[in-house]
Amino acid sequence: LLGVAVSPKCVERVARRVGERIAADERTVVAEPATDTAAADVAVIEIDGTGVGMCAEALAGVPGKGEDGQARTREAKIAVVHSQTDGQRGAISYNAAIESAAQSTAGDAPFCQRVLREAVRSGYFQARRCVVLGDGASWIWNLYDHWIPHATQVLDKFHVLEKIHAVCVDAGLDGDAAARAFARMKAWLDDSRLDAVQRTLAELGGAEVVRYIDNNRSRMDYRRYRKEGLPCSTARVESACKNVVGARMKRGGMRWSLPGANAMLTLLGCTKSGRLDDCLERLKRAMHEEVDRHVRVDRFAVAGMQGLG
Repeated sequence: LLGVAVSPKCVERVARRVGERIAADERTVVAEPATDTAAADVAVIEIDGTGVGMCAEALAGVPGKGEDGQARTREAKIAVVHSQTDGQRGAISYNAAIESAAQSTAGDAPFCQRVLREAVRSGYFQARRCVVLGDGASWIWNLYDHWIPHATQVLDKFHVLEKIHAVCVDAGLDGDAAARAFARMKAWLDDSRLDAVQRTLAELGGAEVVRYIDNNRSRMDYRRYRKEGLPCSTARVESACKNVVGARMKRGGMRWSLPGANAMLTLLGCTKSGRLDDCLERLKRAMHEEVDRHVRVDRFAVAGMQGLG
């Protein structure tokens, strides 16, 4: 409208600079719990990760999953916080970063601290019932154990069903027999009859999935969760992996530097959570205070020089 030409490179530089400032601000500003809304009936945290293409220097020393051991991507870890009251869904907030969350030091990792800030800011700890969801990755449960030990841990049911379906297909059963076996185990899973599911999986050669269920048995009481109105799916964070991170950062040929990726993830989280304006306002106030300090110093210096003159 103003006839001012803004190049893509200019947008890139500004986005990175603002994203870095917001990320730094969130590391130093203590989040305040939400006070303008009543405590939710159920508050939920979901965590997952998705690979993001990185440039060569960001992949140095990072082990890869391919046969050659070379990494092509790094994992963007994503936390989604949401709530429900009287069956009505509340606001959704996001936080994401490409940061380590090592199993042995999960509580001290920067991403874990991001999750805690997001939970505090969203009023998660004021809810009557706190729930955490994951897909079975050990680093996710370690994070929950450290920060939110009182929350009800729930394993995403659809990850389990996906593994069960793969066993039915790989067992060599014909189409109808595989469908019947899957339907039978799905009904048992919904009814929390895990022993029956494991026996059938063992008969079909699914020893790995049997161990997976053993490791997560305490998080798979789906019959009780359903009665208590608790979520059993990580659909929100799966959607965030695709629509928040993937739609912007996984386009054809994209390769990110580590600072650039984290800056963009910070901006995406603020924008999708509806708090970008608040972050920018806080940055503006901080910039004004910094300018005021410089002005005061310059005035003292000028006054001093005039006095010497």
